[in-house]
Amino acid sequence: MTQIDFYLLGDNSADGSDRVVCRLADKAFRLGRRVYIYADDAGTCKKLDQLFWTFSANSFIPHTLGLATK
Repeated sequence: MTQIDFYLLGDNSADGSDRVVCRLADKAFRLGRRVYIYADDAGTCKKLDQLFWTFSANSFIPHTLGLATK
Protein backbone atom coordinates (compact mmCIF):
# COMPACT_ATOMS: atom_id res chain seq x y z
CA MET A 1 0.00 0.00 0.00
CA THR A 2 1.25 3.49 -0.82
CA GLN A 3 2.02 5.69 2.15
CA ILE A 4 2.40 9.44 1.85
CA ASP A 5 3.91 11.54 4.63
CA PHE A 6 3.97 15.31 4.60
CA TYR A 7 6.38 17.34 6.70
CA LEU A 8 5.80 21.02 7.31
CA LEU A 9 8.91 22.62 8.68
CA GLY A 10 8.93 25.82 10.69
CA ASP A 11 10.61 29.06 9.72
CA ASN A 12 14.07 27.74 10.53
CA SER A 13 17.06 28.59 8.41
CA ALA A 14 17.07 27.15 4.89
CA ASP A 15 20.22 25.15 5.66
CA GLY A 16 18.55 23.53 8.66
CA SER A 17 15.47 22.61 6.64
CA ASP A 18 17.61 21.21 3.82
CA ARG A 19 19.47 19.00 6.28
CA VAL A 20 16.16 17.72 7.68
CA VAL A 21 15.15 16.78 4.13
CA CYS A 22 18.44 14.90 3.71
CA ARG A 23 18.06 13.06 7.03
CA LEU A 24 14.48 12.03 6.21
CA ALA A 25 15.44 10.88 2.71
CA ASP A 26 18.37 8.91 4.13
CA LYS A 27 16.13 7.24 6.70
CA ALA A 28 13.53 6.35 4.08
CA PHE A 29 16.20 4.92 1.77
CA ARG A 30 17.61 2.74 4.55
CA LEU A 31 14.07 1.45 5.15
CA GLY A 32 13.73 0.54 1.48
CA ARG A 33 11.23 3.29 0.71
CA ARG A 34 10.96 5.48 -2.37
CA VAL A 35 10.90 9.24 -1.84
CA TYR A 36 9.64 12.10 -3.96
CA ILE A 37 10.79 15.55 -2.87
CA TYR A 38 9.12 18.60 -4.34
CA ALA A 39 10.87 21.97 -4.26
CA ASP A 40 9.46 25.29 -5.45
CA ASP A 41 12.40 26.31 -7.64
CA ALA A 42 15.39 24.98 -9.57
CA GLY A 43 17.86 26.62 -7.18
CA THR A 44 16.52 24.64 -4.24
CA CYS A 45 16.59 21.44 -6.30
CA LYS A 46 20.22 21.99 -7.23
CA LYS A 47 21.16 22.83 -3.65
CA LEU A 48 19.55 19.61 -2.39
CA ASP A 49 21.24 17.66 -5.19
CA GLN A 50 24.64 18.84 -3.96
CA LEU A 51 23.75 18.32 -0.31
CA PHE A 52 22.70 14.70 -0.90
CA TRP A 53 26.29 14.00 -1.94
CA THR A 54 27.92 15.78 1.00
CA PHE A 55 25.64 15.98 4.05
CA SER A 56 27.01 12.84 5.69
CA ALA A 57 30.29 10.97 5.30
CA ASN A 58 28.59 7.70 6.31
CA SER A 59 25.67 7.59 3.91
CA PHE A 60 24.77 7.77 0.26
CA ILE A 61 21.36 8.73 -1.06
CA PRO A 62 20.94 7.60 -4.66
CA HIS A 63 18.88 10.23 -6.41
CA THR A 64 18.09 11.95 -9.64
CA LEU A 65 17.27 15.57 -10.28
CA GLY A 66 14.19 16.08 -12.41
CA LEU A 67 13.32 19.67 -13.14
CA ALA A 68 9.79 20.30 -14.38
CA THR A 69 9.29 22.77 -17.18
CA LYS A 70 6.39 25.16 -17.24
